Amino acid sequence: MHSAHSSKRNQTFTPSQLKAVLRSQDENAGVDALPYQSSLVENGKYEYSVDGESADFGGRKWVWLSDESNAFINGFIVEEDEKGMLRVRCNDDSERLVHKNNVDRVNPPKFDKANDMAELTHLNEASVVHNLHTRYMADMIYTYSGLFLVAVNPYCDLPIYNKDYISIFKRKSKNDIPPHIYAISDTAFRNMLEMNENQSILVTGESGAGKTENTKKVIQYLAEVTNNLSTTSENGSFEQQILQANPILEAFGNSQTVRNNNSSRFGKFIKIGFSSSGQISGAYIEWYLLEKSRVVTQSNQERNYHIFYQLLAGASDYLRKLFLLDGKVADYAYVKNSNKKIPGVSDKDEFKKLLKAFKIMGFSEQEQTDMLRVIAIILHIGNLEIGEERSSGQAKLLQYAQAERLCHVMGVPVDAFVKALLRPKVKAGRDWVDQSRNAAQVQFSLHALAKTLYERGFSFLVNKINGALERDNSTDMFIGVLDIAGFEIFEHNSFEQLCINYTNERLQQYFNHHMFVLEQEEYAKENIEWQFIDFGHDLQPTIDLIDKSNPIGIFSCLDEDCVMPRATDKSFTEKLHSLWTNKSDKYKPSLLNQGFKLTHYAAEVDYSTEGWLEKNKDPLNENIVQLLALSSERHISDLFSEEVDIGTSHRRKGQFRTVAQRHKEQLSNLMTQLHSTHPHFVRCILPNHQKRPKKFDNVLVLDQLRCNGVLEGIRIARTGFPNRLSFMEFRQRYEVLVSHLRGVSRLNTGYVDGQKACIKILEELALEKSVYRVGTTKVFFRAGVLAELEDRREKLLRDVFILIQSRSRGFLQRRFVNKRLYRADAIKVIAKNIRAVEDQNPWWKLYIKMQPLLTAQQETVQSLARDGEYQKVVTKLAETEAAAVVDRDRVRRAEVELKKAKERLESELALALDKEEILRRSQAKESDLQEQLAVALEDLEKLEEQCEELLETKKRADQEAQLWRGELENGARLIGRLEGEKSVLDKQIEILEQKLADNDSNENKITAEMDTLKQEMRVLKTIVSQREKQVITLEEKLKNSDSEIESRMQQSRSIIDTTNRQLQAAVRENQDLRGQITQLNKANSHVEGMAKRKEAEILVLQAELKQESNSRKSLLNEKVELESLVKDVRLKISQHEHEGEQLRKKTIQLEQERDSLKFRLKKREDEENEVDSKGHLKRLVVNQDEMNALREKVRDAEKHLGILAQAIDSVGIRKKTTSEQS
Repeated sequence: MHSAHSSKRNQTFTPSQLKAVLRSQDENAGVDALPYQSSLVENGKYEYSVDGESADFGGRKWVWLSDESNAFINGFIVEEDEKGMLRVRCNDDSERLVHKNNVDRVNPPKFDKANDMAELTHLNEASVVHNLHTRYMADMIYTYSGLFLVAVNPYCDLPIYNKDYISIFKRKSKNDIPPHIYAISDTAFRNMLEMNENQSILVTGESGAGKTENTKKVIQYLAEVTNNLSTTSENGSFEQQILQANPILEAFGNSQTVRNNNSSRFGKFIKIGFSSSGQISGAYIEWYLLEKSRVVTQSNQERNYHIFYQLLAGASDYLRKLFLLDGKVADYAYVKNSNKKIPGVSDKDEFKKLLKAFKIMGFSEQEQTDMLRVIAIILHIGNLEIGEERSSGQAKLLQYAQAERLCHVMGVPVDAFVKALLRPKVKAGRDWVDQSRNAAQVQFSLHALAKTLYERGFSFLVNKINGALERDNSTDMFIGVLDIAGFEIFEHNSFEQLCINYTNERLQQYFNHHMFVLEQEEYAKENIEWQFIDFGHDLQPTIDLIDKSNPIGIFSCLDEDCVMPRATDKSFTEKLHSLWTNKSDKYKPSLLNQGFKLTHYAAEVDYSTEGWLEKNKDPLNENIVQLLALSSERHISDLFSEEVDIGTSHRRKGQFRTVAQRHKEQLSNLMTQLHSTHPHFVRCILPNHQKRPKKFDNVLVLDQLRCNGVLEGIRIARTGFPNRLSFMEFRQRYEVLVSHLRGVSRLNTGYVDGQKACIKILEELALEKSVYRVGTTKVFFRAGVLAELEDRREKLLRDVFILIQSRSRGFLQRRFVNKRLYRADAIKVIAKNIRAVEDQNPWWKLYIKMQPLLTAQQETVQSLARDGEYQKVVTKLAETEAAAVVDRDRVRRAEVELKKAKERLESELALALDKEEILRRSQAKESDLQEQLAVALEDLEKLEEQCEELLETKKRADQEAQLWRGELENGARLIGRLEGEKSVLDKQIEILEQKLADNDSNENKITAEMDTLKQEMRVLKTIVSQREKQVITLEEKLKNSDSEIESRMQQSRSIIDTTNRQLQAAVRENQDLRGQITQLNKANSHVEGMAKRKEAEILVLQAELKQESNSRKSLLNEKVELESLVKDVRLKISQHEHEGEQLRKKTIQLEQERDSLKFRLKKREDEENEVDSKGHLKRLVVNQDEMNALREKVRDAEKHLGILAQAIDSVGIRKKTTSEQS
């Protein structure tokens, strides 16, 4: 059990021998510290190694190097080049090349297993971890680190907590004994008595690091050192009651987790009160953050609270029959999926210990039954199976018998309970209606009931323990022991982890403020030369982000959304993102899930916000609460009596507190108490995650040391001046050391400035200037200097006291001897005279006879009577004093009640301020929403007018479209007739061409003219065919535009109908909303006392206003869409107008071509009239008739084309009129 680099002479002592060694050291002056270090050996004794000569380094220079697996590894330097690169041979026989700036020096072997890591010569992370490692492997689990204690969980039982060890550490200086939790406890106890100041011991660390066990050891030590001053009652001594409170709290508040088999799932601050004489006068326990969710759900590697398993394993037949518990752990839903047993722990035996602790604490049989009844009720609640009806989705009970068992244990009627559970009554306006619920809602209500029952039962248990620990005599001072869950980072972090980490953030800030900031502020205030150390722990931004009210923090935002009727976890998360994203470097939105990332002092934690609103509200079914308040079981009804007025069966208003609000109030009270005490810090370290002894994970420990601020504490304790005294205190206490010297004795003869006097005393004490500093009001010393001065002072006082005692005893003894000699001489003279006159002097005989008649005898009788009266007076005085004590106790209790009432009033005022802030923001939002509503109503009226105009326009468009359809049909009929006439004309032209071909052979001139005519007819045919194609194209376009217009109008009609319905619904909702706002304003004006109840209604109205605003936005969007549709219709109309214009142009062209054709035909006629041919005159006349008939048909075609052009013009005019009206 030695260091690998040291050789030491070993001596073995039993605990009794160790005490003898300590006593001998106390008798010897000049001993600074205990030079013994303990380690556990196999024979049950302890081995103590006396420091001897340090082992030689062998001329090698040892250094520490960083290592990925072990954090650090040591080795010696083999070679160093000019560039500062080192070649180091490590302990694993490997050689590594590193720069000299990346290595740390190794302490000499004589510093191995140092009691205080601030004493290390080379103070670095590797040396600190190595020192803890070597001590841990030697079963030295406690180590000082400057001003606080580091405790490493051994994961095994060590025999260092018995009464012998308590006597070792009792009233000993920290420098004279090894590090131990008892040493911290004794220091706090002595400081309380000597300085008359309240003390606190903060035991912090990760889950499984041993916080609860060390808290128990503190209470054990304080109870033992004051045991001889206490009395014993029928339930045992008061110290036994304090110790027996732990098994009860562990049964109901501890459970098995992945890291710890007995993890405390709540925080507690145990205040142990003391009288001025150092006797324990009472105790009080405050609890925080009970993990209620563990009651209904656990992982398969964890367990529910111990009491569930202990009750099922150790309950008697009477209790099983009383609570209807006829199953095992696997038969109950709330515990069957958890780990059934803990290795090495018997739940049955633990239940027996629990009942014994109940008896010692003074719990009656009925009170024990009441608390266990709550556990049985929770087990029965978990076995209620809920289903749903297929048709309606209404929840229903699958096993009515289980509900009967539950209601029998709770003491409520089963029918009323089932109805309140499945179809509870809720208030709708002024009426109460039955609300149908589905299976998920009912199951959630059952979970909430189970968690609330357990929390209130736990609160009743703690209050009962506090009542048992309360004593009649007054409490002058107290020592508080804080045991609270450490910083937590899991794969899934929820609302519970945020509360725990927020608490640790505040405690870490308190630690930093006490250890770092106050030190440096004190040095600056006293003008002490000091180099500022930036420890990098600015935690206020993170704390403000969580709990600040303005700007709104996470808790305030969560509380605000909890009273909003339509708020969800998603809307809450989005609100947080809008408030804090890019505004604080401590806050980031989560990229993987619904949540956010928060940067704490230990690490960055990713929180998921699913279910936060329900967890913060923790709602209960009011119908079930009313039933439980009227339960036939007195204890169950008392648990819910505060929320329900029995006479009216209504919930009391103003009692609602969210989980965040309660936690902030409790934590604020805790921090106020801590700031009023002198703190002592104990940092618990988790050595490994496997719960194995003798296994030390360097990486894990180093991470905890960095997060806990251990390294910073060592540095400031090493470089600073932790001990300080005011000039008056220093002069009063240590002036005696130099008062006999020349020059200093004159300090007592007249006034001398305190600073000058202290400087002269320090000079005469011959202290080095590096170990002290003189400020403006105080003298500062490095660690260990005051201990040396105390030793010198005690030695001087011991010599003075011995001298005074020797002279006093000599004087008293000489006086006593002289008195005895004088008496002896007087006796001889008296005896001689009596013998001479006894037989001869008659006067002697007369004196003997007259003695009873003397006045002295009467005075003796009177004195006896006075003594009797005096006894009576003394008795009356004692009775009066007893009555005065009772009165003082009543006054003290009244003062305690008054203090509690003031604290409740302060918490109520703080909560009222928060609510006023929320109400102010809500009123501002309400005014904004009302303005937005007015604007929305105006927009709605405009939109209604526009919709009416659109409807009128649509009606006119329908009429015009009907006319267009008729005109298009007429145009189609005309086109058909033209096509028929065109075909007839084609045939006639073919006949004429044939006839003209026959005439060509007879007359060249006629043939040439006929060829010209034929060509012209071909041109005319081409023109007619082109016109035919144009007419077909126009017809298709008209048909397409007609169908498009009809479809668009149909869409517009449907959209307008939908808009009308939405507008009507919005108008009705606005009217309802106006009515509600009017009622709210009337209620607020008539009854000011109902303001709190109206807050919720105002918030509901705000949500409806917000919804109305959203609907207004959607209506505006629909309005924009309608306007875009109207623009599209207008665009189509303009396109149709353009097409009509083109059609008119083409019609004009056709007319022009018709005129040209008529001109050419007339010219042709003139030419034909001039022809004078004899042989062909008759044929020409025939041809002339045919041409006349052809001209008549062309005229008819022209008439039809004119009618078509007029129709097209009328359509264009109507379209233009419609577009202008639109």
